[in-house]
Amino acid sequence: MGRRRGRKRGGVEGVVVIDKPVGPTSRAVVDDVSRRLGLASAGHCGTLDPLASGLLVLVAGAATRVQDLLVRGRKIYSVTIRLGARSATDDAEGPIEVVVGAQPPTEAEVGQALSAFLGDIQQVPPRYSAVHVRGRRLHERTRAGEEVDAPPRSVRIDALEVCEYAWPLLRLRVTCGPGTYVRSLARDLGRRLGTGGFVETLRREASGSLDVASAKTPEEISPADVLPLEEVLRHEPALRVEKELLSPLMQGRVVQVPDAQLDVEGILWCEEKVIARVVPVGIGAYRMKRLIASLC
Repeated sequence: MGRRRGRKRGGVEGVVVIDKPVGPTSRAVVDDVSRRLGLASAGHCGTLDPLASGLLVLVAGAATRVQDLLVRGRKIYSVTIRLGARSATDDAEGPIEVVVGAQPPTEAEVGQALSAFLGDIQQVPPRYSAVHVRGRRLHERTRAGEEVDAPPRSVRIDALEVCEYAWPLLRLRVTCGPGTYVRSLARDLGRRLGTGGFVETLRREASGSLDVASAKTPEEISPADVLPLEEVLRHEPALRVEKELLSPLMQGRVVQVPDAQLDVEGILWCEEKVIARVVPVGIGAYRMKRLIASLC
């Protein structure tokens, strides 16, 4: 069975999984695909740097109302880290500074160093990043000559698998939570090893339930590749109701749903359609948080 197209509620809408190439910015790729599909406006979930490739998730129409849900899933990256040098941008864009006298660590030493980054850690974003510091993006401050760091923030790294190590290149598969900078990981690993380190190549393989294996390049994408919300949100916590409960929910009233098990924010379904985001307000009681789409 082929994929269903995104439902049209005043235009093409839904989610498009793109295999971003190295070179263009994420915004440029989204704009290109938007033109190809005739989208009036579209956003994306999780920016990839120009030198990174892989999964880029485009959202259009009603899908923008669940953008935060798509961003929060775990991420999987394949990264090649070059040891023995530092980069001002923490990637191959440079400028690059060779660490004179850097000694190649053994594979055991690399593994021991990597173990320090597993779990919940504090991480400082790269100076060349879109993080806001005092109302301005950090990369703008850096390019203006300011030497300022973003405050550390809590991120989670679940797995660091060494795929290949041949000095000075280290290839890893990184499984992490949202907000994790792989460039910061490379920088901090290089510091711990005393060798310096930066990202030479980076590819995002997965984000939440979406995988780059099902993605297409911008040139290959057609309207048939727009995924409906029902397909993208099928793994989210759900509350399924009969049609007669929709009216009071949309009026902002609390409704009772006997035997409902949802105890966190979830997706409201009716007649196998995604309708809204709902929150529990008591045992078996729910109210609408945000409308996603009408049943029509």
